[in-house]
Amino acid sequence: MRIAIAGMHHESNTFSPIVAGKAEFLYYRGAEVFGKLENYPTVRGIVDVLAPKGHEILPASFIRAVPNGVVSRAFYEEFKADCLGRIAAFGPLDGVVLSLHGSMSVEEIGDAEGDFLESLRAARPGIPFTSTLDMHATMTERMLRNVDGFAGYKTAPHVDMYETGVAAAKMMILALESGKKLSMASRRVPILIAGEQTETSTEPTASLIALLRGAEASGEVLSASYLLGFPWADSETNGVTALAVTLGEPEKSEACVRRLAAAFWERRADFHFHTEAYPVEEALSKAFASEKRPVFVSDSGDNPTAGGAGDSTHFFRILMASAERKTFAGKVGYAGFYDPESVARCAGRVGGELELELGGKFDRANGAPVKVRARVLAYATAWGPYSSDLAAVRVENVDIVLAAKHIGFGDEIGYYAALGLDPADYPVLCLKLGYLTEIYWPYEPRSILSLSHGASDEILEALPFKKISRPVFPLDRDFEYVVR
Repeated sequence: MRIAIAGMHHESNTFSPIVAGKAEFLYYRGAEVFGKLENYPTVRGIVDVLAPKGHEILPASFIRAVPNGVVSRAFYEEFKADCLGRIAAFGPLDGVVLSLHGSMSVEEIGDAEGDFLESLRAARPGIPFTSTLDMHATMTERMLRNVDGFAGYKTAPHVDMYETGVAAAKMMILALESGKKLSMASRRVPILIAGEQTETSTEPTASLIALLRGAEASGEVLSASYLLGFPWADSETNGVTALAVTLGEPEKSEACVRRLAAAFWERRADFHFHTEAYPVEEALSKAFASEKRPVFVSDSGDNPTAGGAGDSTHFFRILMASAERKTFAGKVGYAGFYDPESVARCAGRVGGELELELGGKFDRANGAPVKVRARVLAYATAWGPYSSDLAAVRVENVDIVLAAKHIGFGDEIGYYAALGLDPADYPVLCLKLGYLTEIYWPYEPRSILSLSHGASDEILEALPFKKISRPVFPLDRDFEYVVR
């Protein structure tokens, strides 16, 4: 069988002022992706299932980026034309397997996945499409109409991306080998929820994920997913989606999603932060007084891995003004700021001192730039998959990481090594992050979530939603929802 593959991964925070363009994305064309599968675990899972079965795998185009603001329409249209053009050039196809995020938003278009899938379906009618989705996908009718079977991640932090690629590929093989059509059903549950309240090792999410795994293990459905939506996006369809896929048994898909949707709604009031969570001043006070070390403090309101601008200064100003920080005997780490201007000024200045204005260049609503006198500790060029220049500077007893590109400070810890620094040297380490990703688990830290302000504010009621369908919990609380 001849099967095309393609991928599109971006989580778009509509409250961020940044527009993500070509420079923010990794872009793989055609067979290039086979040499970059470490950056695309879902695609690696797809390939590992299809290749041993002797299927001809035809790679089109693949893009991915750290979450950011909405995506430039010009760049999206360029990618779309390239990807669809490559798929058109493949000639006859038996199926298409995709690796999608599900919460990408484009200037003037909105729902990127729906737009892309609608165009792809028009070009390739009559053949099955399957796709992976991030657990924080925001389902739309256009997406549902144009894909036969979705499989979503079941872990947060996401450690089952490879397995989800395997699931999407297996659905495709079943459809092709049986000659039957996949049947998919879904229900929107009117709940907005942040990832920091839905870690899958904790309740109530653990029990809800067990329902999904149980439905799959029993043979009731091929794939069952909870797609939690991306809470920092103001879109009409945002919310939780229960989804189920069977092989030609629509009544089973429908019965399964009704049960899953009802179960999620029943637990809506049970979700909570699973780490300590406090306003910024209290979070820092507890961190500096802690007997357990290290203490990791999340500047959660400006989390780049949730699309935060990465340069809100709300948390940083409070940190620098903190009396406890000023008398603290140890060093404090802060990672960091997306600040191309300051990084450029540090080039060639290692060991020297200079005046900098940190942050506040993009997200001006959550703090102006902070003027500091800093000593440049280290500089690194073209670090990581996004080839970002980095700098580390010291202001009083705070060591600050600066990045020239919009990178995440949670998915990869190698930026410290690139700068000759060790996270273990900081008894208090502040990160623009939400929950601690697995890369930090070996440090066995005390983890504190500071409820700072920014585009990824954990207090969802504080965000200026205008488009989302109402009522929706927790923006609204006194309403009834009945699964039909």
